[in-house]
Amino acid sequence: MNPSTQRWSTPDGLAIHCRIWDLPGASQEIWLVHGMGDHGGRNQELAERLNQQGFRVVLADQRGCGLSEGKRGHAPRFETLVDDLHQTVTQTQTEGAAKYLLGQSMGGLVVARYLAMYPSDIRGAALFSPLFRTTNPPPPWLKLLARTLNRIYPSLTFQAALKVSDLTSDVSKQQQYIADPLKHQQISAALAHSVLRAGETALLEANRMGVPLLVMHGDEDQITCPSASQGFADKAPRAEFRLWNGKRHDLQHETDNEPILATLFAWLDELSATETPRGEPLEPS
Repeated sequence: MNPSTQRWSTPDGLAIHCRIWDLPGASQEIWLVHGMGDHGGRNQELAERLNQQGFRVVLADQRGCGLSEGKRGHAPRFETLVDDLHQTVTQTQTEGAAKYLLGQSMGGLVVARYLAMYPSDIRGAALFSPLFRTTNPPPPWLKLLARTLNRIYPSLTFQAALKVSDLTSDVSKQQQYIADPLKHQQISAALAHSVLRAGETALLEANRMGVPLLVMHGDEDQITCPSASQGFADKAPRAEFRLWNGKRHDLQHETDNEPILATLFAWLDELSATETPRGEPLEPS
């Protein structure tokens, strides 16, 4: 089915574009949060599969991405994206439905920080290749440059050094990405600087995650760091970690991804069959 659309305005006046796969009578809903420079439309296949699994699905384009407004690749600080997710959930939720989150890449970091920053009734969250650290850490001079530019010209954007072949081994998906007019590879000094800090904070505060988590990563990911994801999951009280051999960054777009999706669906099914406490952040131990 084709999704409906909804737009809402951020406190600083930007229109956020949402795609919604409704399901009459659905008792569960899930918000998908895409990565840097991506947009919700690229995850339509995953949204449709989740819809077939009985979920109402909401896909929002983050500010500066896709059909949402804002300078491409810019947010004044990383936490602004977390605040935007909170408003997206508030603006698009349905009463009484069990709520889940799924974040991919930088969207996985947004979800992790959301769970720490906002006491909520989220039932569970899945993180695909979350951006806690990059696989190849930026050199000190680049960190210094980002920190300096963040002070003097925070909205200045530059091109991320991203290889399309690092996203997926599926050549057809690579070609679709190249031809996609809504994607971009821009990131601002402010966002680059604050993403690095947010990733480290998420790792430090993983023990505060109060909801069940499914963290999955490919062992051939050259963009985000698999060992950082495992470290996060090891520290989180209720996390399950899966490392996929031979898989790259975009797990949902990889070749032979049925076992990956089956793991996600089985985890959601098991979670929905149990009575899960509210996802309040835990106090540090």
